[in-house]
Amino acid sequence: MKKITLLLAFLITSIGFSQQQEYHLDFEEGTPSGLASNWYTFDNEPAPAEIVDNPNLNGVNTTASKVMKVVMGPGNAFYAGVNNKWEDSKFGTWKIDMSVASNLTLTMDIHKNYVGTVGIKMGTNSAGTSFQITDQNVGNSVVNEWQTLTFDLSGINPNGDLSNISQMVVFVDWRQDMADRAEGNTIYIDNIKFNAEKLTDAPAAPVAGTASLPLDFESEITWSDFDGGVVSTETNPYNNADNTSAKVGKMVKFEGKTWGGSALTLSSAMDFANNDTFTMKVYSPRVGAKVLLKVENSGDAGINYSKEVLTTIANGWETLTFDYAAISKTASYQKLVIIFDNDIMGDGSANYTFYIDDITLSSSGVVLPTVALPLDFESATTWTNFDGGVVTTETNPYNNADNSSENVGKMVKNAGQPWGGSVVKLSSAMDFAANDTFTMKVYSPRANAKVLLKVENSASPATSFEKEVIISTANAWETITFDYSAIPSGSYDSVVLIFDLGTMGDGSANYTFYIDDVVLFNSATADVKDNELIKISMFPNPTTSRLNISAQNPIKSAVIYNLLGKQIMNLEINKNNESIDVSNLSSGIYLIKYSINNVFATAKFIKE
Repeated sequence: MKKITLLLAFLITSIGFSQQQEYHLDFEEGTPSGLASNWYTFDNEPAPAEIVDNPNLNGVNTTASKVMKVVMGPGNAFYAGVNNKWEDSKFGTWKIDMSVASNLTLTMDIHKNYVGTVGIKMGTNSAGTSFQITDQNVGNSVVNEWQTLTFDLSGINPNGDLSNISQMVVFVDWRQDMADRAEGNTIYIDNIKFNAEKLTDAPAAPVAGTASLPLDFESEITWSDFDGGVVSTETNPYNNADNTSAKVGKMVKFEGKTWGGSALTLSSAMDFANNDTFTMKVYSPRVGAKVLLKVENSGDAGINYSKEVLTTIANGWETLTFDYAAISKTASYQKLVIIFDNDIMGDGSANYTFYIDDITLSSSGVVLPTVALPLDFESATTWTNFDGGVVTTETNPYNNADNSSENVGKMVKNAGQPWGGSVVKLSSAMDFAANDTFTMKVYSPRANAKVLLKVENSASPATSFEKEVIISTANAWETITFDYSAIPSGSYDSVVLIFDLGTMGDGSANYTFYIDDVVLFNSATADVKDNELIKISMFPNPTTSRLNISAQNPIKSAVIYNLLGKQIMNLEINKNNESIDVSNLSSGIYLIKYSINNVFATAKFIKE
C-alpha cells in the first residue's frame, strides 16, 4: 500500500515559520481523494470519475493500488476535466507560499491510451481561480504506460489568491485550437503531489464500504442521500419480540417528496454466484408502501438490478423478501440502494419515517460453485455431470517433471458411453476482450482421443463457442492449445469439457482422463513452450517471506498473479536469479509468469 494521504513532512522547522507539508492524493480507500463522490467531471457531461484498481502495473507505478479513471470523448469541451468542488473543501484548505522553494513543483502519475497535454488548476471558495497551467505542454510521451508529469509553479500569477485554496483541478486533455479528441480517450491518475502550508484539515472520509452483509446497524454506517432521504443509525424505538436489535436504520420520506431513498457502497462485491435472495426487516407507518431494493455496480450505474415489495402491515416489524434469482451472475455489484415509495398512494404531503434492519443476502437452496481461471485444482471445485462424466479433484497419480501439481482433475468416460463430459460455472465472466487462447494439461489413456472445450453463457446456453483438439500421446502429460481468436463477443461464464472416443468406436470400456491448469491468456504476450532453457528453480516453496528464483539463462521479467487472475507484482529482473520479497502477500496460491529469451512460461508457488 502507498503511504497515507496527506503525509506530514516538516519542511520548515524554525520556530515562527509556518508548517509546510506534502499533500499526496493517492486515491486509496479511507482517504478523501479515494472517494469517487468527491470528484466531479466537466464539461458537457462526461462520464463520472471512477476509483479503480491500477489497471497496468508498469512504468513508474507498479503498485497494486487504487487510481482515478476519467474518460473523455469528442462530445466534451476542449477544457474538460475532473475536480473537487471548492465549496466542499474535501481536501481541506492550504496556502502556497512562493518564497518556499519546495512549493514550486507539482507532480502526478498518469496513464493514457492517447498522447495529449494535461493541465492543472487550483481554486478557492471565495476568489475563484488561484492559478491555472495549460501552456506548459506537460503531456504523456507514450501510451498505456505510467509516467510522472512535473509542473513548474514558479511562474504562476502571484496576484492570485494563494492563501485559501481548496480545489484541485486536472484538465485531462487540453485541446484548445486543436482537432477534436477521439472517442473513449481514457486517463488514469495517481499520486498527485505538491507542497503547501496546511490551513485546515480535510474532513474525515468514511472508509468506502466498511459495511458488509448481513447489515445489522450495530455499528455506525454512512449512507448517501438518494434524492429524498438518507439512512441514519438510530436506537431501535420499537424494540420488541419481532426485533430486539439495539440499533436500526432510520429513513425519513420528507414532505413534498413522493419517495425517499439512500445508497451505500459495500466493502466488496455481493456474492450472487452463490446467493439469490435478499431479506430485510422493515417497520413502516403505512400498509402498501412500496419498498425497492436495488444493487448497482459502483462504477457504472447502468449495471443494476432491482426488485419491489409492498409492506403488508403498519406500525409493526415485518420481514420482506426480494427474489434475486434472475440477476446476472457475471456482473459485479457493490452498491446497495433502498427506496421507500408512497407515490402509488399519492401521498407526498407529509413526512413518513421508516425503520430497517438485518439486510441479508442468502441462498434459497442450491449453492453454485465458485471458481476462477486459471483453474489448477488446488482447491476443490464443483463440476456438474454433462451426459457421461464428472470432474473430481484428486491427488495427481502421475506427479512427474511434466506436471508436478499436487492435485489434478479426474474425469471417467464410463463404459457404454462414447464420450464423457462435465461443466463448471465460474464466479465471473471470462475475459475474451483481452485473451484469445486456452491451454490445458491432459493425461490421456489413448492417443487420438478428441478433447472438446466449450464456453457458454450460463443464463443463455445458446450463446456458446467451442474448439476441438486431438490428443497426440498416451499415458503422459501433454499441453494442448485451443485457439479462441474467433470467438464472438459476449459474456461466457461456464466451461464445458468433453472427452470423446466416439471417432474410435470405443464405447465398451471405462477410460480415465486427468486434466490440470486450464488457463486463458493472450497469445500475443504469452508462449506455452516449456523446455529446460526456460524452466526456473524456485525455493523455498511454500515460502513465508522470500521466493528465490534462478534459471540457466537471464530472466527478463516476472509477473505475479493471484488465482483470480489479478496482477499483484511486476518485476524487471534481467539476470539469472532473483530473491523476491513476498512477505506482504496474503496466504494462498500464486502464479508467477516469467520471460526468458522472449519466451513466456508460468510456475506456481504457495505463500504461507
